[in-house]
Amino acid sequence: MPYMGLYEPVPGEEDWLFRLCGTAMVRIFEKDATGKKMFADGIIEGDIKRAFMRYFNLVYNWPNPIWFNGTIWYWRDNHHISYKGMSLPLSKTGPEITQNIQIFHYYCGEEVF
Repeated sequence: MPYMGLYEPVPGEEDWLFRLCGTAMVRIFEKDATGKKMFADGIIEGDIKRAFMRYFNLVYNWPNPIWFNGTIWYWRDNHHISYKGMSLPLSKTGPEITQNIQIFHYYCGEEVF
């Protein structure tokens, strides 16, 4: 699944671990984040870090599927990248969310990632 990501919170930190980063996401971010922390390892940084923090806090505190879409206007070289997808909370222990799986679709102009 090239557009799939599997994440889980890092205990005691405001960070998330990429358990799996699909091949299309590797192309988009130009690095394989599998096994790395989202913020501490510099996968997500700069202006978009705050948006990712808000989103992942929502995902882990509201145990429902989430449909999302939007545009990152300050993508590489001042271009934009649009996205849409679905986030599904997962649990190993019952009501507590322990992981999150997301399916994405990214696009920029005519180019589809």
